Amino acid sequence: MDAAGNVLFDSEEQKRTEDIKIVLVEQFEDITCNQPLNQGRHQGRSYGNLRDASPEELDFTREFAKMMIEKYFKYLEAGGV
Repeated sequence: MDAAGNVLFDSEEQKRTEDIKIVLVEQFEDITCNQPLNQGRHQGRSYGNLRDASPEELDFTREFAKMMIEKYFKYLEAGGV
């Protein structure tokens, strides 16, 4: 682990967990914003044909969005914002 990692994370396991979270957020963003999908947020930015999202893509994005909403509710309940 480099010096910045030592400051930001208590352990190598915590850094790995954070890396996984980043990958999941990037995957969510790619599906919802970047892919040329009929169900995508920015399908109008695509200059080619649009496709339907696969069942796996839909399942992932629904579960990820649900998790984000639940975590935000917990944050609010704990006195956030």
